[in-house]
Parts: sequence; C-alpha cells; structure tokens
Amino acid sequence: MSEASGVPSAPANLETSLAPVIAQARRSEKTEAVCARAGGRWQLELWGSLPPTWVGSLALHCSGVGIDIAEGRGCRVGVSRWAARFVLKAPRGGPELHAFDFLRMARRRPSGAMTSVMPRLDAFEIVRGAAGIEVSVRGRDEPGFLAGVLQRFALFGMHADRFSVGSEGERAVDWFVVKAVGGRDPAPDSVAALRSALSACLVGRERSALSTLLR
Repeated sequence: MSEASGVPSAPANLETSLAPVIAQARRSEKTEAVCARAGGRWQLELWGSLPPTWVGSLALHCSGVGIDIAEGRGCRVGVSRWAARFVLKAPRGGPELHAFDFLRMARRRPSGAMTSVMPRLDAFEIVRGAAGIEVSVRGRDEPGFLAGVLQRFALFGMHADRFSVGSEGERAVDWFVVKAVGGRDPAPDSVAALRSALSACLVGRERSALSTLLR
C-alpha cells in the first residue's frame, strides 16, 4: 500500500497465488471457466484464449446482473492466453452462480446502459513499474466500480494485462498493469488522457489526490 495516497502497491506473489490456474492455461489448449463453491464462497477460475479486454467485459456483465466481484487476480500467460481467479458474491434471490455462462460474458462486451458506469475514486496513482505502466485506484466499493475503472482503460485503447482487485472495509483497492494493442506500453498521450479521465472520477476534497507518471 502506498503511504502517500493509500492506493495498493504491486502484489508480490501474483503468479504464485495463481499457479494452479496458470498451469492449466499452459497445459491445455482449451478455454474454460469453472465456477463452484469453495469454503462458503463462490470461486470462478478462467484460463485459455480470451480477447485483451475480457476483464472489462466480464466486470460489466457481472455489474449488470448484480454479481459482486469481491476479489480477483489474473495475468496474461501467452500471446492471447490468460489465467485468473475471482471470488464472487451472488445477487440476493438470484440463481446459483454456476448457472451463468462466464466465458460468454468475458468474450462479449455488453451494450446499452450497462456500459455507463462512473467509479467514485478517493485516490489513484499511475506509475512506471517493473512490468510497465501500473495503475492503482482506491474508491467506494459499490456496484460497477471495477467495471467503471476498466471502461476508462478501454476508452484510450488500453486493457488490464495483470491485475489484483479487492477491498478494505468499504473501499475498493485495485491494482493493474495496463497495455495497449499488441501488448505494448501505452503511448504517453494515452496515459495522459487516462490520468485526466480518472481525475474526473475523484470525489470531494480528493480531487487534489496524487496522480503521477514516473518516466
């Protein structure tokens, strides 16, 4: 956690925590999603070939049907292959989560009102880290928060190449490495545009929160 702004830092053990899912992605040519109860919670694991913006599509679909992504970690393990694990909360009174087609949700972006999500941020940082451009955000943990952040990446031709999302109390604390088309680092102009878009999401006195790009 960054002491300056309270936003999350890069996780130290992302690949280790995903080791079984990464192994599946590398061992099998299939693309699969498995959703089951684990320790009283719903756990979703996905691996295989997915479009670069799949995390944003999944988050938008989940927001639209009332599924809460409580935690999640994921990374790219090949040119177009991914591995990820999520902890989900089912909507009250809704169907069991294994009834949803999560692969379809990840592959196809929803349309219409479901794409109009405005995350309310307390703070954010954009820095150049070891894996590229890192974006860390902290804000109100409410429906649509993650989808709204990822939507702003997509507006400027970026997607989450690696991510760790979660919460602390009533606050969402999410970390991403963002890439442009072809897995390249985003252009400086695109990063500047993203910074402006995230600044517009800051609430109250936090509009002066730290937002830096270290070159």
